[in-house]
Amino acid sequence: MQGKVGALLMKVLGIMGSARTKGNSSTLLQQVLEGAKAKGAEINTLSLNNLDIRGCTNCDVCKRSGKCVIKDDMHKIYDRIDEADIIVFSSPNYMGGIQGKLKCVLDRLYAYIVSEEGGFSVTFTGKKKAALIVTQRYPEENSSYTEAFTPLRHILNNIFEGRFDVPCKLLMGVGLDGPNDAASNTELMQRAFDMGRELVEEF
Repeated sequence: MQGKVGALLMKVLGIMGSARTKGNSSTLLQQVLEGAKAKGAEINTLSLNNLDIRGCTNCDVCKRSGKCVIKDDMHKIYDRIDEADIIVFSSPNYMGGIQGKLKCVLDRLYAYIVSEEGGFSVTFTGKKKAALIVTQRYPEENSSYTEAFTPLRHILNNIFEGRFDVPCKLLMGVGLDGPNDAASNTELMQRAFDMGRELVEEF
């Protein structure tokens, strides 16, 4: 049944990197979640704006203890990720990359990785899936900006699905000059809604 994992309701978590709680990134993330909800999923959103998230120090304590030693709000995020089946990350394009706090969050996913001979595994129990939303003012013809996120999409797919050969789903909102442009772009909003539906359908 769509929207179910076994007998349990599928959970989709949206992690919002932008400080603008009602800007384009937030609008598209919410629309993706609404699409997932339409397929029967339980949806939740987590904003990083007021959380204390520090950068990974590469101390490798997580490889010995099984958890990150840094005492900050990232542990709340670990709990939410552990509970979710699908995690959707959303951010504006900041200088050709993602927003700073969200980058710290993604770096701290290193705590889930277990090195093994010939590769690595992750400590997740059960199947998970990830997707990425990026918004920017630059128009679509600046394809290099889209391509800049391809390595990150491969890494996310590897961590959450165990596959590096294909990138995770990407929704790119381009040519968004004002903070409310996404909401008035009917085609983009439909693509966001469809992405949410597809994430649940393809799980």
